[in-house]
Parts: sequence; structure tokens; C-alpha cells
Amino acid sequence: MSRLRLFASALSLLLLSCDGTEPPPDAQVTPDTGPPPTCEALPDFETGDDGAASPLDVPAGQSRAGRVGAAQLPEDRLNLAVWAEEDFVLTNGEVALLIEDTGLSDMYDRHGGRPVGVARVEGDRLVDAGDFNEILFGFGAFLVETEAVTVLNDGSDGEAAVIRATGPLGRLEFAGDLLADLLPGEDYSGLPGAMDYVMAPGSNAVDIVLHVGQPGTRPARVPFLVAAFFQHYRMPLWTDEGGFVRPDGEVPMVSFVDDAATSYAYFAPEGSTLAPIFEQSGVMVFSLGRSIVPGCSVAEIPLATLVLGGPGLGGLQTALGEYRGETLRTVTGRVENADGSPAPDARVHVRRADGRHFSRALPAEDGTFSLDVPDEGVSFYAHRLGTPVHGPVEVDAGADTVTLTLPAQGVLEVSVTDGDSLASIPARVQVVPVGGAPEVPADFGERNIRNGRAHVAFTTSGAVSLPVAPGEHDVYVSRGFEWELFTDRVT
Repeated sequence: MSRLRLFASALSLLLLSCDGTEPPPDAQVTPDTGPPPTCEALPDFETGDDGAASPLDVPAGQSRAGRVGAAQLPEDRLNLAVWAEEDFVLTNGEVALLIEDTGLSDMYDRHGGRPVGVARVEGDRLVDAGDFNEILFGFGAFLVETEAVTVLNDGSDGEAAVIRATGPLGRLEFAGDLLADLLPGEDYSGLPGAMDYVMAPGSNAVDIVLHVGQPGTRPARVPFLVAAFFQHYRMPLWTDEGGFVRPDGEVPMVSFVDDAATSYAYFAPEGSTLAPIFEQSGVMVFSLGRSIVPGCSVAEIPLATLVLGGPGLGGLQTALGEYRGETLRTVTGRVENADGSPAPDARVHVRRADGRHFSRALPAEDGTFSLDVPDEGVSFYAHRLGTPVHGPVEVDAGADTVTLTLPAQGVLEVSVTDGDSLASIPARVQVVPVGGAPEVPADFGERNIRNGRAHVAFTTSGAVSLPVAPGEHDVYVSRGFEWELFTDRVT
């Protein structure tokens, strides 16, 4: 058979297959399945109102949610706060979480509806606000682009107080491409979302829950739920496992401590941990594990529990003990110098029986302090910048008092004057102990001065007094390149 006749036979077979006649018995037939599956429209997320008219007026054992007035806002002691009148507050009458209203935010997350402050409640005002910066809650590299913040329940019925922020998911703008590379996943822009902040009656904890809807039939999957903290340089991180040393592995909780004000702990949801992804310039990003939103449904995804307390780590540990149901006892004490005078500038630290760092506090002006500690044997220490750590001083289980007496120390008095006019002038003063700077345990979280220096001080008056351990010290005084460097060794 010629090639032409073979081609004609094949063409005839093709035409026969398309003219309505039955195909050969071995031909493949694709059944008609109809149109692709679709979902019924998802219901809109419920929204509420402005909440309680007087949200800081909370009966014992209840919680409240509502908007705050200008007179109720805390003092902005560092001029870094972004909270404002008409933001929302969630409180049990003792501690409070501030939630930003909608509108263009000053935070990296520009959409509002996020925590902007932690504080205590005193009368009809928020006080002792921590140096809070920012937390990002990510569905991968996507966040709720808040369009409304409302109160679902103000707590006046004796139930939990709830604040909700609603809006579609959108990619985090300032670092979306970076996070997309680090946190691979599909594009979830436009999926309906809501963030709930829930405070149970009388609780010092706030549960944070993300709701995400998937109106399509395919599941929405993310390999990482994200918690990112823009916090470390303003409120140092502390963990049960490593004290003030940043974790290099998974942990169930991280805390952020303001020694002078309200602090908070962030617990990962039950069954998950906080796994470090990266840290850069004080920003710490953790993974909470993967998540999935089934098609045609709305998923409820727990993100965190924030426990609020203070001041400082000592006050936060009291709140954590209450939250965890742990038994703590109060130990009162005094820090004093070798001559018996009070030492209010020496910070007190506590270690548990197993050696882990537990708490710290600065004494009052009279040297006294009070700390809640575990009901076990604990060790107390005292540290003053530029001098060796004093301790341990053991306190047995059941004991409730301690005195920390610092060893004899010297005081280096430095006076800086112009060589010609003898007038006092500002300068930088550095002190380097000849035998090396005193070592301080890293988990204490004390200021770390590098290169063997015990002090780096800047005096505007030309005079400064610095505590030092007995021994020889090299003193360096400088005032810019146009001035000679002054050095001296003193004993």
C-alpha cells in the first residue's frame, strides 16, 4: 500500500469516529461530569459595636472591652507609643491590652487591629505602660488587612470580653517578598479574615484567634503560621529555658520584659511551639507550625495566649504563676553595701533549684525588694554594673526573707576639665580593669560592655562617679578627634 492510500485510510477512520458512529471497543471515553464543583457563599464575619462605655470600670471577676478616651490613656514615658484616643482596650480591671483602631497605622503592619500596648489599670486610667513595640501575626506571609474593629462582647454579661478585627488577607507590604521566599505558599490575597482577642472573666490572659475563610473548593494550606516580634531592643526577651539568652531551638513561650513597667508572655497554641526562623536587627520571627483551611469553609486557628503582668519580670512571674496554677511564695529582702547602707542600684536575680534563671528586680531606694519565687530552694544574687556578681545566697524552701550584703567596693571619681581654661567639659569615660572586666552570666540579661570594659559613661557635666571592684583600672577619657585621648591607671 502506498503512503497516500495509508494516509487516506487513517483519515477515513478519523472521520468515522467523529460522525456519530460508535468508536471501536478499545477507545477511551471521558464521561461528562458537568460543571466544576463550587461552594455556597460563606457568611460574612459577625461584627459588633464600640463596647462598654466605661471599659476600665470592671467588677471583680469580670472583663471588659471598649474604646478608651484620651484621659484614660497611659503616659507615653519614652515618646514612642502609637496608641491614641478611640483605640480599644481589653481588661480585667488590673491589666490591659490596647488594640489599635482602623486607619493607617504607624506600625510596620499598616492596617490597625493589632496590639499596641500593655498596661496596668489604676482607677479610671491606664498606668505603667510597657515599652511595647509590635507583634505581627501571619498566615504565612499574609495578614488581615483590617477594615473594621468592633467589640463582639463587652463582658458585662459575665462572659468573655471579645474584640474583633475583620478584613481580607493581604501580603505584608514592607517585607512581603522576603517573607514569601522564607515562607513559601500560595497567594491568599482576598481570603476573608478576622482576628479575635478574647479575655475570659477575671483573667490576666488574652487568647488570640485567627479566622480564615476559603470560598473555593481547594484547601488553603500554609507551611508556617508566623509570630514576628519587633521588640527585643525595647523589651528584652526571656524564656523559662534560657533566661535572657535568646533561644536557638523550639520553646513553648517567650516573654518580653520592661523592668519598670508592664510586661507580657506569649504562649504558642496548645500542641505547638515557637520555632525560630530568623532574627535581624531586633526583629525575631517564629513559626507556629503549619495550618490548613478546608475548601468551602471557615477555619478557626489559635495563634497565641498573651499573659500580662508586671512591673518587670518579677510581676510577670506572679501573673504566670496564677495563669499556670503554680504555687509561689513571697520572699522579701534587702540589698546593702558592706557598711550597711542601702544599695538600690544593685539588681537582684533569682535562680531555681535546677539552676535556671527565674526572676529579677531592682530594689527600692531603701534597698528593699519583694519577689514571688517557686516553693523550692532558690538562690539569690545581686549585681551592680562594673563589679562582680554577689552570690549565690541560698534560701531554703519555706523561708521568706533574705539579706544580700555586697562586698567592699570602690568608687572611681572622674572629673574632666579643659586643659587651658580648667572649665568642666562633657566627655566619654571608659574604665578597663587591668585584670579583666567582671563576668556576668548571660542569662541575667545585664548590660554587656565589650572589649574588657567595666564602664562606658558619658558625662555632660564633666563629672561622674563609677563603682568598681578593688584593684587597678585603666581610665580613658575622650572628646572627639580634635581632642587628645587622656589615659591614666588608678588603684
